[in-house]
Amino acid sequence: SKRRRRKKVTDDSLRQAIIGDEVLNELREDSLSQTPLPATRRDRTDELLDDIAEFRSKELADPNRMAETRPTLMTRTISTLGTILSYNFIIIIGFFMWFITGVGFKFIAKSEVVIDAFTGLWEVLILPLLSTHMFLTFLSYGLEKIGGSDKADW
Repeated sequence: SKRRRRKKVTDDSLRQAIIGDEVLNELREDSLSQTPLPATRRDRTDELLDDIAEFRSKELADPNRMAETRPTLMTRTISTLGTILSYNFIIIIGFFMWFITGVGFKFIAKSEVVIDAFTGLWEVLILPLLSTHMFLTFLSYGLEKIGGSDKADW
């Protein structure tokens, strides 16, 4: 198959500016022995560098690039809510395991100590935690809809 020939970026300073020193040095040297690459691999590396330079220059020229990369207040809020909900969910799972253990102790060991401790904290700690979790879930969903990020990520 014939490969399409592109204009080759030969200016190393332009390559260096677009790609960066670290990537350029990694591609120029063998990572294990830190010796210069053989000529055949160097040619392929040059082609790869040209592709990276072309891609990066197109990416930098895109006017919508800045709007996409900077997180807005809305996206930061949604991200923070997601983090809070994740930790809250783990805590809720812990309370659920406590409840299941209490039920097991009540019916198998005929001891109500564990379930009584759980029900003693129900109104003070567990119910407010569940209510907050539900509220934050709906708030996060609403903010995602308002922010227009209804992309199907999963």
